[in-house]
Amino acid sequence: MVPEWKNYFDFQKADNYLKAIESRNVDKVIKASQELGKTCAKCHQDNEIAVKIYYRFPNFEKIKVEDPVEFTEMKLEEFMHKLTNSMKALNVYLSQNNTEKVQEYGINFVERARAVKETCSKCHTREQEIEAITGKDYDQALNKLEEILNSDSVNLTEVRSVLSKITVTCYTCHNVHLIPAKIKSALMK
Repeated sequence: MVPEWKNYFDFQKADNYLKAIESRNVDKVIKASQELGKTCAKCHQDNEIAVKIYYRFPNFEKIKVEDPVEFTEMKLEEFMHKLTNSMKALNVYLSQNNTEKVQEYGINFVERARAVKETCSKCHTREQEIEAITGKDYDQALNKLEEILNSDSVNLTEVRSVLSKITVTCYTCHNVHLIPAKIKSALMK
């Protein structure tokens, strides 16, 4: 199926293995199995991760998300760019101590971050999975950030502190999904 892998598989060793099985000689079967196994091991060593990512890692192309800020449906990748841009803008305005813009972009970020949980639950259906990543701690941090942003006197130090707790979830998801997705995309080219 993959011409560039033809030299990995030794057909003679496969034939020897079949002959050993037919002979019903346990020692010959073990020896032939080990020889054939070396062929498999070399190919797996060189290609297993790429093959698993290419053929087994999910494709996110078909996932659609309703952006709670723009009220439009979009591909997951586009939504994640908007979420990331909301967070980047929030960080820029935090660094400039621009409270008005922190509130505006912070609320956009919170709304989009909540939509992430709904998106995750399309694939992660077990409660333990959802709780581990976007569970109670994530919800509480988003609620706290929203509360701070909606207060009459926004404490920018608190915003930074709560935002750092939320970004732990971002890093976790990126390590689980983004890196393999980028590898898969590169393999498909």
